[in-house]
Amino acid sequence: MGDKAKILTFQPLFIADCEEPQKELEKIAQDRKITPALLEVKLQEVFYFLKSEGKPHFEELKESELGFLEDEEFLSRPDVEIRQRFAIIIEPQKERKYSFSLRLGEDFRELFLTLHKGSQITYNAVFLEELFERVRAQKAIMRVLFRQEAKERERIASLLKELQNLPFLDKDYEILLAQSAGGGRCVEATLIFHFQEDPALQRRFPTIKEGMLLATFLKPQKGGAGRDCLGNYIPPKEPSASAQNPLRIDESIEERDEGDKINYYAKESGYLLFEEYRLSIAQKIEVEEVDLKTTGSLLGGLDAPTSVVVKENHYLKEALGDGAKIEAGEVEIAGNIGSGSEIKANRVTISGQTHQTSKIHAQSASIEAHKGWVEADEVKVMRLEAGIIRAQKVHIEHAHGGKVYAKEISIRFLHSNLQAFASEKIEIFEIMGEDNKFTLTPEANPKIQSRLATLLRSFEELSAALKTKIKKFNEEAKEIKALRPLATKIKAMIDLNRQEGVGTPAYLQEKLKSYINLLKYTQAHKEEIEKLQGERHALSEEILSLQAPTLASYIWSKNGWKGYNEVRFKLLLPPKDLFIAPKTSIHHGLLRLDEHQQSILNQKGVP
Repeated sequence: MGDKAKILTFQPLFIADCEEPQKELEKIAQDRKITPALLEVKLQEVFYFLKSEGKPHFEELKESELGFLEDEEFLSRPDVEIRQRFAIIIEPQKERKYSFSLRLGEDFRELFLTLHKGSQITYNAVFLEELFERVRAQKAIMRVLFRQEAKERERIASLLKELQNLPFLDKDYEILLAQSAGGGRCVEATLIFHFQEDPALQRRFPTIKEGMLLATFLKPQKGGAGRDCLGNYIPPKEPSASAQNPLRIDESIEERDEGDKINYYAKESGYLLFEEYRLSIAQKIEVEEVDLKTTGSLLGGLDAPTSVVVKENHYLKEALGDGAKIEAGEVEIAGNIGSGSEIKANRVTISGQTHQTSKIHAQSASIEAHKGWVEADEVKVMRLEAGIIRAQKVHIEHAHGGKVYAKEISIRFLHSNLQAFASEKIEIFEIMGEDNKFTLTPEANPKIQSRLATLLRSFEELSAALKTKIKKFNEEAKEIKALRPLATKIKAMIDLNRQEGVGTPAYLQEKLKSYINLLKYTQAHKEEIEKLQGERHALSEEILSLQAPTLASYIWSKNGWKGYNEVRFKLLLPPKDLFIAPKTSIHHGLLRLDEHQQSILNQKGVP
């Protein structure tokens, strides 16, 4: 006979007195040849036995004598010993839609209840009673001391109330169910560094926010006598040593004495400096280099008044190493920055060279030699060498290739192979080379580039939709025009027949009905077309407003044009692409659109 058949015929078995309910369950399961997991314990009654000074033998207590379980002073006596025995019922395990477990803390001072992920719980008296009784049975199996059960019931009820709106538990939920009686734990003098517990702060110079809890010193405390959750006596314990607090701080750290501990908080935002138990916060740090292997990246300081100075300036070395990142209010680098490196700051100064794969995000940036990628409000570059610049205002001393996208561009010495895109103006002081390409277009401005792309895409989609609907409307209008004479005759015939009391053939009535429906469909299409035209007009107005500065844009070579160079004026609405290769000239250095945007004017003088 299998387990299933045996369980169906199993009758609940009452055991009037036992000390270990789990052993009783396993014994019965073995005798009946049933898997123990198919049976469960139901607690009926708890019996208490007490031994203490003057009572050398365990004596069973009456219910009226159980007040000692609330007397923490009595429970903290070393001469007191408590035993429990139980009356139980062994019965078949019931199928339920929830599961739970109990666990004891490491030193048995706490008992925790966990409702498991996926459980389906109900907040009502019946469910609470069932769960509470199952918890009591599990406590008996674990031989937990039964005391303060009313409080345990309240804690379980509070948990169920908290979770009542969850159809299924999305995770494990745990509460403290019971704890030891008597004195607290012995506390050794302990210094806890909270910033070391945060993975985001695991680097040499972590960025700290004002008000952050950085460290806690737990003062040494004697542990009092008590009794744990299993009813075992806990002897008093002295700390191993009354250690002094080794932490040293400066005025950037706030110390708060909170009785049994001292907490340390950041008084300002900045970089945390920690060495040999000395703790401080600096808003400016100077380092020889920033490298993934030594300092690690310096992150999180963008929104704080922080400043980073990197002093390495050897032309063959990298001040900011490969893949390293810096985030700060201000960044000043004396040398080069490596491949894959990245800087995010309000203000950036680089006195060396940027690598082709480096990236810089800033409000203002000043770079000696640029080969990488930079985006800022304002950028100044001494020597541009195939790098990419995206900004509002750009000034370049020497341009040797590269790409620039900006609202305004100023170039002191223009060499060769530069591609410059501006939405308002380009000014060149001296042309030293050739094969440079310039484009004046609203799309060049990085701040409106994304918005323009969205507007143009929507404009094109609406235009395509309009084209389809207008074609359909014209076809329907043509059909209506062709059917109108016949429809007019049929309507007149129907009106005459109605006056004379004569019926009109059904097929003629259907023809007129089809004509009327076609009129309705055509009117609906007309309304849709008008709506789309309105939407397209609104889009075109916004596109034209963003394009307006480019209509007055210009490119000005102050000492005239030399060599072969290309200039384009590219408008978006209506689409227009005007091209000119300026001829060598000393006097005619100013190029702009005519007032009708039909041609490029080559002018003398200043803008």
